[in-house]
Amino acid sequence: MKKGLGLITVSLCLLVYLSNCNKTNTVAPSALRVFNIDYTLQPQDMYLNNQVQATNIAYANDNSYVSVLPGTYNIKFAPAGSSNFNADYNIDFSTGKNYLMFLFGSGSQLQSEAFDVNPLTLGIDTSEIRFFNFSPNAPLMDIGIKNTDTSKLDTTYTIYTHRYFNDIYSNRLLTNFLIMPSGTYSFKLRYADTTLAFDSIQLTLGDRRSYTILARGNYGSTPAFRVDTLQH
Repeated sequence: MKKGLGLITVSLCLLVYLSNCNKTNTVAPSALRVFNIDYTLQPQDMYLNNQVQATNIAYANDNSYVSVLPGTYNIKFAPAGSSNFNADYNIDFSTGKNYLMFLFGSGSQLQSEAFDVNPLTLGIDTSEIRFFNFSPNAPLMDIGIKNTDTSKLDTTYTIYTHRYFNDIYSNRLLTNFLIMPSGTYSFKLRYADTTLAFDSIQLTLGDRRSYTILARGNYGSTPAFRVDTLQH
């Protein structure tokens, strides 16, 4: 392994979408989208079975979905334009499923994390959310969410407590979605065990939609801490 590549941690979070009915005998492809969320990680190229599939994935960017036939593939990454690969591993792609992968650095040992999250069948006026903390120096935090429609009962929720960097590695249940009523919310990141919020975003949850909320960047330094929302 070349120097520097040991700092790559690959967090593989599998998001499964409902697909349309297949009216033919053709096999529905899988799809893979990769996000680089670490400013210390240089742009990366992605290889499946030694064939380059995405190039120059830079910090705060992602590739478009790569269509993949179902099956088992060898996957690996290398700094853009080089062949200095990090350790490789195998990944299974299932028929008609979409996958998200997040690249970030943590320590000197390569880690790979795989989570298979089954979709929920959502009813009317419901949505689902989950939260990933990929900010290496963010404070220990609780997550609160407040419905901005004050006419509704029970409008304030504490949905997570004591969230820390990459805690999904040790607690895979955190990759599961939480069911929420649809609506517009204030999503608050609070210092753990307090009511003091250090960041917040406004979030509108649509009917029968799924959302992954990401914290990344550096708390109190450059690049700035930020919270992003992915709608699935």
